[in-house]
Amino acid sequence: MAIGQCACSDRFIGQFPADSDGVMVTAEATGSVTEFPMPYLLSCGGTVSLPGISTYIGQSGTYTLSLRFSEPVNNVRVMLAAASDDIFREETFAFDTNEANTRIIQVCGCMEIISDTEIKCLSCGDDGAKVEILADNAFTELTISGEGGSAGSLFGLCGLEPVVCDTPIARWIDPPADMTVSCSDLPISTADLVYDNESTELSCRIMGDVLGVLQGEAGRCGGELTQVWEYTDLLGRSISHTQTITVTPAAQATWINIPLDVTVDCSDLPEPLPLAYSNDLSGSCEISGMVRAEVIGEISTCGAELRYQYTYRDECDRVLSHVRDISVQATSPPVFIETPTDLTIECSEIQTLSDALAYSNQLDSSCLIAGVAQAEYIGEVDFCGGELLRRWTLSDSCGNRNSVEQLVTVLPATAPFLQNLPQDMTIQSSEVFPDGEVVNFSNLETDCLYEEVIEGQQTINGDTAIIHWVAVDPCTGDTSEHRQQIIRRRALIDFPFYVPNVFSPNGDGLNDVFQLGVSQLADFMIRIAIYDRWGNLVFAASGMPNQISWDGMSKGQACQEAVYMVQIGSLSSDLDLPDRVYDLSLIR
Repeated sequence: MAIGQCACSDRFIGQFPADSDGVMVTAEATGSVTEFPMPYLLSCGGTVSLPGISTYIGQSGTYTLSLRFSEPVNNVRVMLAAASDDIFREETFAFDTNEANTRIIQVCGCMEIISDTEIKCLSCGDDGAKVEILADNAFTELTISGEGGSAGSLFGLCGLEPVVCDTPIARWIDPPADMTVSCSDLPISTADLVYDNESTELSCRIMGDVLGVLQGEAGRCGGELTQVWEYTDLLGRSISHTQTITVTPAAQATWINIPLDVTVDCSDLPEPLPLAYSNDLSGSCEISGMVRAEVIGEISTCGAELRYQYTYRDECDRVLSHVRDISVQATSPPVFIETPTDLTIECSEIQTLSDALAYSNQLDSSCLIAGVAQAEYIGEVDFCGGELLRRWTLSDSCGNRNSVEQLVTVLPATAPFLQNLPQDMTIQSSEVFPDGEVVNFSNLETDCLYEEVIEGQQTINGDTAIIHWVAVDPCTGDTSEHRQQIIRRRALIDFPFYVPNVFSPNGDGLNDVFQLGVSQLADFMIRIAIYDRWGNLVFAASGMPNQISWDGMSKGQACQEAVYMVQIGSLSSDLDLPDRVYDLSLIR
């Protein structure tokens, strides 16, 4: 419904940048936003008065208009009016202050308040509305957006109120103190911290909360974390609070079930089993695992002194160690239990080869010596294959040695091929031939990867460019090739005809038909579409330019006097020209 008087009692601002009572207002727009260069008056429960130049929003569709104020404000008055007095439509306008909770108050006009941030101008004749945008906190930016359409709307400011109160700076409410926690308290979560200036004036109240930012590192070995809260108000004043959190390290691990020193004969030699350690904690503070023994010394038929050395250094650089002394009686030379045979494998199977080979002195009594030897690799292979000699060597405490060898033939990996090849293409006459792209030459193997980047070589002949890629298989010398052809379209001249901007289909024999003024060069096909001011199609045709005419009729009815839009486009595939739009006045 229409209420109040819609005249701008304050100074009207419809063109930006502008100065409103010492506050500079600047604008940034996207979509359909222009200027309306003449005064506009209409009525809607009073008089909507938009003097001078207005901002024209939504004429051609979606738009966003952002106004920025050099000083914080908490009240902005906005005037809206339809850009045409014979358009009956409903249009929605959304307001966003970005920094504050928004409320809209209707001053006058034919409108409906949809929510705290949206209004709708109703279909009740001449549209016009004046609203006040209020906010709990002062703001420095106001954004107006909508879908637009129809004939669009005129927009302007009718005034604004800067924040003039002496706003006290906010302070933190119950800021947390520094603290010390243990490793088991990790991870530390960030927290919200409330700020408030406790002002009794609503427009000067500054309150809210800020999520802390956690910095630093801490883990099993402890560390130091800081949680920082920062806030800057609209007046550029900043407050911050830092909480220091000291994290103590987890307890050091100790050995579990430590084995004792022993004296044994060769039949009772204990295995150098792993030794477990733990700090009896759980979760992220747990330090536990097993350490393999480092055997120090050699077994000899003359007897030997062995040491099982266990050493563990945790991530906190704390060292845990244990030595088990083993006195061993005489022993005999060991031999390998199995002799590996030569084999042929795929390139990808290299990683699956087992390097361990067991040995023993084949005794089952007091002189049993057994263990595992690791392979020594002689030779090199790559994605082209090759041969490897694997050698296992063992020796006893008396210097007895034994070794076995295995010849491994490795087959070549999958041959590489060109990938992601660019296809033939056509470019416009105004475009420059692109340089040759870089393509990948690879076999896409995971374990035996070959990968190379190939650059294309370009050859240009007139309106045709050929880009040639050549790759060579590094193993076989075979070549892989690919060619891309790029054709540049031929451009023709501009439309060789004249488009009249007025005709009078009144039957007086003078200028009764709209026709193009055609030259002898117009030897191509075109299409013509004519629309009224509401975007309705009233005439359409295609053919040679000298074959098309319009008598001002549409669907058997004579069209009214008005300005129509004529859209002309080419139907020739090799004509590199965009559509053209012209105004045509029909006078009877």
